[in-house]
Amino acid sequence: MTVYVDVLFAVNFSMDFISLFICAVVMKRKIYKRRMLAAAAIGGIYGVFEVLCTMRTLIAAIVAVLVSFIMCFIAYYEKSIKRFTLMYVMYW
Repeated sequence: MTVYVDVLFAVNFSMDFISLFICAVVMKRKIYKRRMLAAAAIGGIYGVFEVLCTMRTLIAAIVAVLVSFIMCFIAYYEKSIKRFTLMYVMYW
């Protein structure tokens, strides 16, 4: 099977950006485009890393939630970051 890293990154980046945008709209938060782009880029990089590296299931789940929290922290640093992260993971 051939995996194109640039396409994989682009798809993950796009989906992460859309998910962050939807969460911001649903939670009625101010949209920070540059911060959302940076967070989506981290998500895209993680998506590529996840495909290229094999991890055990439990470790992969923990790392995925941690990366989601970091992405939400970068995109929207607020007091309600836990609730925002929970909503993002639900859309994910």
